[in-house]
Amino acid sequence: MSLTPIEKAKKVLQGIEEGDFHFDFNGRWEPDYHDEYFKYFNHPDPELRKRSLFIFMSGLGNTWMGSTSLFEPLKEREKSEYPIWTKIYLFGDYIKSFLENRESIKKDYPLLYENLIRFLIKLDNLKRFEDSFVEIDKELFVKLRKVLDEYKDLDEFGNYNEILKECGFPRYQHF
Repeated sequence: MSLTPIEKAKKVLQGIEEGDFHFDFNGRWEPDYHDEYFKYFNHPDPELRKRSLFIFMSGLGNTWMGSTSLFEPLKEREKSEYPIWTKIYLFGDYIKSFLENRESIKKDYPLLYENLIRFLIKLDNLKRFEDSFVEIDKELFVKLRKVLDEYKDLDEFGNYNEILKECGFPRYQHF
């Protein structure tokens, strides 16, 4: 029996209900828990929606920290000596959905939205998206950069406990 999207999302974010989940380090990226979470960024079920956004943020944080290559360009993924990613998270799909739903995300989860922006800025500063993700139409990154430029003065780090509180989760216990 396969898991529902919400069941998979709960597996990826295991520990969040107990205050034992940190966005930059956690995330169970097992193939059985894969889903196209970007499809739920504006889902009517608030639980699935916020968990999908948390998965996106965790994936961005994990990628920025180098602890996983969740959002790795396809050209690099093809060269990987660890082909465990039979189901992949396509960065372009997540960015497109983020841009399409950004106003509602910003309205409903302003702190979470700002942290997504922070991680996108950090990743783009490491290496410009259009130079890394050559398989994605550069126009998507032009649109994204217009949004990111609005936040160039944003503090470097958000308050994770405030983000958790905003979304109805307990605070992270290890701060």
